[in-house]
Amino acid sequence: MPLQISSGGRGFGAAGVGWDIPLSFVRVDDTYAHRRPQKQPNLPIAPRSQITVALPGQYAEMVQQSTNLWIGRNTPTLSMRKENDVWKVFDGSGLTYVFSQQPCGGISCPGLVDLGMWLLRSIEGPGNSVVLTYDVKLVTLPGASTAATSIDLIALSYNVHSSGACSKNEIALSYDLSLPTDPPKALSVMGTRAIVRQHKLTSVNVMGRASCGASPERLRLYTLNYLVDPDTRQDRLASVQMYGREGTDEANVAVPVAEFTYGTATTVAPSGNHVLQYVNPQS
Repeated sequence: MPLQISSGGRGFGAAGVGWDIPLSFVRVDDTYAHRRPQKQPNLPIAPRSQITVALPGQYAEMVQQSTNLWIGRNTPTLSMRKENDVWKVFDGSGLTYVFSQQPCGGISCPGLVDLGMWLLRSIEGPGNSVVLTYDVKLVTLPGASTAATSIDLIALSYNVHSSGACSKNEIALSYDLSLPTDPPKALSVMGTRAIVRQHKLTSVNVMGRASCGASPERLRLYTLNYLVDPDTRQDRLASVQMYGREGTDEANVAVPVAEFTYGTATTVAPSGNHVLQYVNPQS
């Protein structure tokens, strides 16, 4: 399942300071930055494309072998082809990763073309598949001449029904609300374009359905709780709780899943100012 909430990152991620949901994508970089141009005698200078693939647990630069075949550098079992407007990546173990610029419920996502990015739309394997859906928006930043892009993973569907008409299981990810005028929680640059983090994850709802004609019902609900980090003054993941299946006694009972404590690099001086002094919460 291509859904991970991982720690150890820098800055503000999908689940607060230091926590993120890594995205899987294909990126085609057609700029000149840090690369030699194509060798084309007597022709105008043209950039040399660099194609990279980010998958769960690995990141690879792809090397073109023929007109429509790329092989992973140092990962020869990884190969890819382009079919119409999608990239298909084959892992050598029977799984096919499909990357699209239309993973927003089947419609084109704003900003992905300018980023040169194709997001992971589905994973296909023997007898099953996973489909991912995103919320991608353009965000206008104060003083910026070009809109930034906000990307949130919002749903996964899996366990295809025997009829092939629907998926028996779904995972819905919910985020807090923000206004278009709110400053971004984090900002990074990809090429010449900015990617911003506008929201933080608040819950993960695991659902299932008995048949394609039935509405999905909740199997488990995970809620994420945050406290303000004393160093950055941004939200940091403090605990995760789980609620049980819809229609049972456990539906409204919160079961602790995990709690997190962190060291701080500052303490509050008598003046009320934060001063640099590392504190280990375990000591």
